[in-house]
Amino acid sequence: MTTETTGQLLCSCCGGASSPPQHFCATCEHILPMPDRVSYFEFMELPIQLSLDARLLQQTFYRLSRQFHPDYYQNRPGPEQKAALERSAALNRAYDTLQDTVKRVEYYMKLVGFVSEGKKNQVPPDLMMEILDLQEKLDDQQSASPEQKLALAREIGVAIAGMREKLEEASAKLEDLCVQHDQADLADRAAFLQQLRDTIDRSNYLRRIIQNTESVSGTSS
Repeated sequence: MTTETTGQLLCSCCGGASSPPQHFCATCEHILPMPDRVSYFEFMELPIQLSLDARLLQQTFYRLSRQFHPDYYQNRPGPEQKAALERSAALNRAYDTLQDTVKRVEYYMKLVGFVSEGKKNQVPPDLMMEILDLQEKLDDQQSASPEQKLALAREIGVAIAGMREKLEEASAKLEDLCVQHDQADLADRAAFLQQLRDTIDRSNYLRRIIQNTESVSGTSS
């Protein structure tokens, strides 16, 4: 039996047609097959926007987890067992993506077809001097005396702590930009998406520098 036609899903139990992102048949309330195309936002019964209610997302996840749980469909026909497995897997993917701000923003960008003008691996200009100074300290540490290594380790620890603060600032800015994007007119949203892309790239760069520095120096702030 065909399970999707003209954008609608056909119930494997009664043959009734329902429109995605509906999860259960409107006629007999049996689970519907997984549609070929549905956004994570729609699947989680949320508006397609960057800012969301984290508590509502979690509540929806728990509710759908119970409704889709494969154990409930062990004695049901094959198509319903398959639908439960596919919907359960899709639910986990959707929740994993939407609960994380960076993943959610990047998914949204892909969904709306946004193409960034930035370069992901480019060093943020305002961090250039700090990065060069940090690299110099790491190089000096290799040939330093025990006393000098101890002093350099303290300096590197301070530098890492400063970068962690910058990472927290970038994370807060990301949340603010999500709200501003959603409140902006459609014509202005591309500019906010570019700012979001730049902020994510900055966060990723800082995170890599922190991890690499701690790995090389054996220092943890």
